[in-house]
Amino acid sequence: MCSSVKNVPVLYGDSKTEKKKWDYKKALLKALKERDLLLKKRPELFLFQKEIDNKLQNIESFEDRMEILGTMMGAKLNVLYDECFKLNAICNKNNIGNSVKFEILEKNRPDRFLP
Repeated sequence: MCSSVKNVPVLYGDSKTEKKKWDYKKALLKALKERDLLLKKRPELFLFQKEIDNKLQNIESFEDRMEILGTMMGAKLNVLYDECFKLNAICNKNNIGNSVKFEILEKNRPDRFLP
């Protein structure tokens, strides 16, 4: 499952850190391995990762990739908010104690999470 990395440059630090060479390819491969381990532990995330991979496969700009990821995460947060409200309503309807008052969260819900 680990993606291959092509034509990835080795980046160097500024004059203060010139001696510490940062190997982008090595860091990326490590992150991909960690992602693969997470997907093995949490297979329910596989479809979301596949969606991310599909949307990013032809995007080269770092800024564009981050914007797409931010939008996707915001959309996921909205889904989670909605699920929390539904669960809260069920808890209140069935008099289940300690239900969280999500009305407070709704009032303070940041606009940036809206797709």
